Amino acid sequence: MFLIGDEASEAIGSILTLAVDLNARILVTPHGKGLVSPYHPLFRGVIGFAGHQSARDVLCDPDVDLVVAVGATLGEWASDGWDTESLLTTRMIHVESVEENFTRTPMAKLHVRGRLSSIFDRLVDRFEKALRSQIRVVGSDIKPADDSADKEKTLHFKMEDLEGYCSDATPIKPQRLMRELPRIFPPNTRYLADSGGSFTWATHYLHPYDRRIAGKRNARGGLFRASLEFASMGWAIGSAVGTALAEKGDPVVCITGDGSLLMSGQEITVAIQEKLPVVFVVLNDSCYGMVRHGQELTGAEPIGFELPVIDFAQFAHSMGAAGHIIKSPEDLQSLDIDEICSREGPTLLDVRIDRDEVPPMGMRAKGLKQMV
Repeated sequence: MFLIGDEASEAIGSILTLAVDLNARILVTPHGKGLVSPYHPLFRGVIGFAGHQSARDVLCDPDVDLVVAVGATLGEWASDGWDTESLLTTRMIHVESVEENFTRTPMAKLHVRGRLSSIFDRLVDRFEKALRSQIRVVGSDIKPADDSADKEKTLHFKMEDLEGYCSDATPIKPQRLMRELPRIFPPNTRYLADSGGSFTWATHYLHPYDRRIAGKRNARGGLFRASLEFASMGWAIGSAVGTALAEKGDPVVCITGDGSLLMSGQEITVAIQEKLPVVFVVLNDSCYGMVRHGQELTGAEPIGFELPVIDFAQFAHSMGAAGHIIKSPEDLQSLDIDEICSREGPTLLDVRIDRDEVPPMGMRAKGLKQMV
C-alpha cells in the first residue's frame, strides 16, 4: 500500500506507475489530496482529518503487511491525531526528502531519504526490467490494474452521509455543493480549500475528475490545495489570486467561509486589479461553523461562534466584482460557468449553506475529547 503526502508531487507519476504495476492500494493524506485522481481504481480515500472511514479500514486490514509512506509529514492532521493503532506502526517504510520528518515515525521499519523522483524512477525501471527478464519479484504475479481512465467516474471509497451529498434541499447542503462544483467547472480547474469548515467539506466530498492514472506529470499539476499544521484562516483567498497569476488558462476556485472572508476578503481587490477570473465560493452560514460544531461534538460551552448576517454578493459588487447568491442546487446549475471563467475579473458565489449540517470531523472531536 502507498500513502502519499504533498511532498510526493515531484515523483507522483512514477509512484502511481509503480502502484499500478504492483496493484497496490493508494491512500493520501489531507495534504496530498489532489495528487491522485479520486476515480483511480486503486484509490481508497483520504486518511487523517476529515478523511474517509474506508481509508482507515484499509489500514486496519490484517492482510496489509507494508505501508510505504511517501512525502508525508505525518503530523497531527495527517496522522489522525497520532494514530498508533492503524497508521504509525512497524509496517511502515517512510520515504522522504526531508529527514526532519522521520522524527514523527520512529517506529517505522525503514527510513529512506533521497530525492523522491530519483528513487521512484529507479524503482519503476528496476521493476519493469525484472518483469521483462521474467525474474519473479514481489507483486509480479499480480495482474496489474487497468491504467485507463475510469470512464464511469466510479469512486472506490466510501463517504459519510450520502443522503446530504445527493440532497436537493434548500438551503443547499455543503455536501451537495462539493458534489456539484467539479460537475459545473472544467476538469482542469484548480481548487483551494481554506482552513475551517471549508477544508473539512472539501477534503471529504470534493472530487475533481482527473483522467491521469499513471505516467509522468507536472509536479505542480495537483488540482487541490490546502494548508494544514498552522492552518491560518483566510490563506486560500490570497493564494487563489497567486495561483491564477501563475497558472493562467486554468480556472481557479477558492472555497472559503464567511469567517475567513471577513478576515482577508480585501485580497479580492488584487484579482480585480489584475483582471483574474478567480471564483470565490463562500460558505455562508453566519457563524464559525467548525467552532460551533466542534463545541457541540465535544460538549464544550457554546460561545464565540456567531457572525452577522452578510450579503457577500453585494460585498463583491461594491468592489467591482461579480456576485451571485446561491441558495439551492438549481441556483448553482443555472450559472453561466463559461462566462464566469472567461470574464476579466473575479466572481463571488455567496452560498447560503445549511448551517446545521455537521462537518466530517468526528474523529478529530473524539481525539480532543479524550485529551480533555
